[in-house]
Amino acid sequence: MLETEQQQLPDTFLVGLREAIQTPPRDSLHGRMLDVHLAPPCQIIENQTMKIIDDLKEREDYFVELPTPISSPSAAHLVHRLLSYADDGERKVAHRVPVHTRMKKIDARLAIQAGARAIHLYGNSSENGGSSARTVEELKVELKDIAEIARDNGVVHLRASLEHATDTPPEEIGKFVDGIKEINTELGAKVITALGLPDTNGVVDSDWYKKVFTDLGDKIKQAGLIFFVHLHDDNQQALANAKKIVELAREKDIPVVVETVPDFYPGERNGTRPRFSELGEVLPGRSIPKDFNNIVGGSTWLEKRTIDIEEALRLYQEALHTHVAGVHTIKMGNYGNSQNGTMENLPAPGTYSIMGKNNFAWVQENVLKIEKSPDDVLQAVSLIGRELAAQKGNQPHGYTIGLAYLAAMMPQYILDKAESFGIPEQWLENDIPDLSILHDYIKLHFSESLAENTTIYQHPFLDNHTSV
Repeated sequence: MLETEQQQLPDTFLVGLREAIQTPPRDSLHGRMLDVHLAPPCQIIENQTMKIIDDLKEREDYFVELPTPISSPSAAHLVHRLLSYADDGERKVAHRVPVHTRMKKIDARLAIQAGARAIHLYGNSSENGGSSARTVEELKVELKDIAEIARDNGVVHLRASLEHATDTPPEEIGKFVDGIKEINTELGAKVITALGLPDTNGVVDSDWYKKVFTDLGDKIKQAGLIFFVHLHDDNQQALANAKKIVELAREKDIPVVVETVPDFYPGERNGTRPRFSELGEVLPGRSIPKDFNNIVGGSTWLEKRTIDIEEALRLYQEALHTHVAGVHTIKMGNYGNSQNGTMENLPAPGTYSIMGKNNFAWVQENVLKIEKSPDDVLQAVSLIGRELAAQKGNQPHGYTIGLAYLAAMMPQYILDKAESFGIPEQWLENDIPDLSILHDYIKLHFSESLAENTTIYQHPFLDNHTSV
């Protein structure tokens, strides 16, 4: 089945959407968030996604990528509904609605449980990966286990991507490609069909990719892999890089997927490119219908600036571990890279940006000026934050502050609330947890009062704690 489906794909094709939800940007890399009361536009609109899925039957030249179900119970149910719709009736297009998730067995199993027949995995083996990084050998072991599970459960497309690939030693990338070929051979099936080498931090020019194709192009082709292009625009080279990658891949006769995003889709920092309207610059003659921009919703941005390359590289060197992307949840950090703790420098609480445990730790230490919570409490509050954002839409910064405060003042409440969700394997069997009371409580005591207070130090609730 896999070979038949691959033969139907054109030599060079595009992806219509890069994981429908992603982190909102700062004001470029200048260390300042936009309006603190502005809700970030990074929530997926379900009925619009269904309309696009309807089009997949006629448009065989694009994918629609969904966010990870491991984020929260609501996210799992959303992904399940959309994949069920994609596989319903005469559509049968779930193999072109991949789920974007970590290169971990627990994530892959939940994606498959939700109905995934295509999964976009990412693992980190970069030099700046910190505690989330694994060696290529470790990634290969995990990838083989996932591929075996995928093969046995009807998954026909796995993309294996190296997060921060442009910060990963080239020799390690070569070992990773060799490992993919070995896994497919050992499993007796071409389950891993694609390779991703993204410029997640947006810091290289096209010479880096030229070297990759020169040194590894034949290896990638021999492994029969599709090459996925995912580029951030920190150095304002993303479009030029995308064009060069397509050119290099065609020279090597390697199929390419150009990942695109809606025109009003922020991405993070300077955003991800190409946008839908820019696709023709990378793949002449290709386009995506304008109504695809409707797939993500939320408030619009007040402003969005670009930066010069020197500024981008300087801040990149200063803040390697605060650059986060999409569902990369371990090191959320402080998007503003600020030390003064003013409101304009707070992390933004979109469905993804609210999710990192380090996000909440940063708020506790730098904004609330209190001791950060233990790791298990931070993990619990980040899960609650993700579920809250998924249920109620993207929230003002006050929700992040409120949750961080509650985690410090009422840790057992936070632990009990998160435990009530159940384990991820049960999320699709259980009802979605009701967080209405918690949402209203935080709104009453934190979010609305921020309108009258420019800094958290003046917050009236800090000295007047009551139980939820």
